[in-house]
Amino acid sequence: ASRWPSIPQWGIPLLQGHLDAFSRHAAALRNPDVIAVAQSMYVIASLRSCTRGPPLLPLFEDAGGVAVGSSVHMGDHTWVEAKRTDFDLPRYMQRMLMFAKVDACCVFDRLDGRRIAPYQAAIAWSSWELAQESFNRLFRTQRSAYRRMYGGKSAPKIYFGASPSFLGATAEALQVVDRVVRRNTFVEWAGPQVMQPRAAEYP
Repeated sequence: ASRWPSIPQWGIPLLQGHLDAFSRHAAALRNPDVIAVAQSMYVIASLRSCTRGPPLLPLFEDAGGVAVGSSVHMGDHTWVEAKRTDFDLPRYMQRMLMFAKVDACCVFDRLDGRRIAPYQAAIAWSSWELAQESFNRLFRTQRSAYRRMYGGKSAPKIYFGASPSFLGATAEALQVVDRVVRRNTFVEWAGPQVMQPRAAEYP
């Protein structure tokens, strides 16, 4: 049978000091005030009003991209349908920011080490303040392209300031994703909302 390694008597106080410091650090990370301060450094973006599918994406025309399926030209880009399967907002925003020529915006699919719902993204405030104007300009063009492609007046919106919806165990995560993608819409999340989200100003 394996045995624990022996520790010399002089090393016990040193080890105890490390364990106490780790315990204090872990307790601080669980402190609601610390968590609130950490979360205030990020803004939660939440995708809504995708009644006819996820928002459109610009086509990589410079790289020889070819539109497969429906497409529409609007502004400086040809817009195509995003993949409905495994869609998540962080990847979508990262690609849009690349087209908006914004390199230093930090978009995450986790907050405080916990996975958030696929229709949400956590964005560092410090980088978003510099990126939001360019992103919003491109996203407004996407909304126009979306209405032209599908008809009607509805188009995806991104709300900022919503509470994060965290995914839990596997069964819960599958249930959440099912609720998100049902009927090809990203607006039917029925979880609790602590804060009233603020919509970006999109026409």
